[in-house]
Amino acid sequence: MHKTDRIAAKRLRLPSSVLVAVLLAGGSSSIAQTGLSCGSLFGALLNSPVQSVQVCSTSLQGLYEAGIRDVGASLSSYVGDEAITTVARLNGLAATASFAQASANLEFSIPELNILQTFAGGTRVASARLMHDWLNNNADLRGRMLQHQAAHSAVNPVTGPGGVLSGAVGLDFGASFDEVATRIATTQANAQSGVGNLIGIGVLVSQHDIAGATVRTVSAPLSYTVRNDIDPRRQALLRASLGVVDSAGTKSRSGRVSAGYRFPMSDEWALTPLVGVSLSGSDAHGFYTGVASGSIASTYLIERDGFDISVGNMLGYYRSFKPPGVSYGVDPGLQVFALRNGILISQPITLGSRKMSVEYGLSDTRYLGDVLYQKSAQDISISLGTNKSVFSARSFFRATLALQKVRDGHGVALNVNYWF
Repeated sequence: MHKTDRIAAKRLRLPSSVLVAVLLAGGSSSIAQTGLSCGSLFGALLNSPVQSVQVCSTSLQGLYEAGIRDVGASLSSYVGDEAITTVARLNGLAATASFAQASANLEFSIPELNILQTFAGGTRVASARLMHDWLNNNADLRGRMLQHQAAHSAVNPVTGPGGVLSGAVGLDFGASFDEVATRIATTQANAQSGVGNLIGIGVLVSQHDIAGATVRTVSAPLSYTVRNDIDPRRQALLRASLGVVDSAGTKSRSGRVSAGYRFPMSDEWALTPLVGVSLSGSDAHGFYTGVASGSIASTYLIERDGFDISVGNMLGYYRSFKPPGVSYGVDPGLQVFALRNGILISQPITLGSRKMSVEYGLSDTRYLGDVLYQKSAQDISISLGTNKSVFSARSFFRATLALQKVRDGHGVALNVNYWF
């Protein structure tokens, strides 16, 4: 069986939102029956009466060209009027497109979504173009397909590792707990006034191996913290992040902005509400979608001789939306409550003559609401940095190594940040 990998996009530029509709659908059992062995997210099995060919690609555009538009380039025996069936997949979801013997009509089906359409053009290429136009103008259907993927795929661009929703949850918890948990409850008497604001820059790299696929992320978290001149424990938070996710060779981009305020409720306890907006997607994946959120996090500090114990709890509401002004934006219609709970043990150490701190963390994330394939994640981490107090420090550094367990896989992440 012939196999084609990393097919380049050429000539006709089909919008990626259309390609999502071509490829998303069906169940994993349908894919298993095709015998696909692609290492990439996108693959198809082309069948004629005398030949079967597997094509694989890292983009929806490439798969469309090889699997539907340019069948003759993939099937060496193709003469132009024989029966052709294409079974395509995206992350284990399947759709079929077929031409009957001596027919130019294209039959397209998505069984799991009860979709069955026939497109009649003067030629097979014309029929494919009709399907293209129909799918391109059906944003509601494309959103349903992305929702189906979030519920059935281990590697998905919404709630999987590197996904727009799971990424938003991690950033919100980090802003309210991970970054500043130690000494969060410093008393007003001990907090120094007039210490100025903080700018934070960092880099986060991660790799997850999930259900036979590798997901890599690289992002740059940015932050600006405005500390109250009278009581530096009161802080306005501005957070942003830009990143790239590589899912088995298919890349997407993401961005998030959020804002919040840290309220000291007592010497040991602080509350941090946050609101944020995320955008994510790519032409290769075939979608652009957004997530709006609101969350509130609690941080409680227990001081002991020689170490601190910080307990963090966050409840967030995350809802998808179609980005305005984006050509191929979709709304998968997801509404999710995220619960994240964590504990952080911090102790001072001395390396040479430099005073530093080491922190050991454990957290658990749960998603409630719409049915998702990735319903939870567990993280264990160790951090090393300079002693920090968000109330008096003018600069500090922190590097964190974390291991994460998710359904059907696991991952490792390195996060390095500097505040000044």
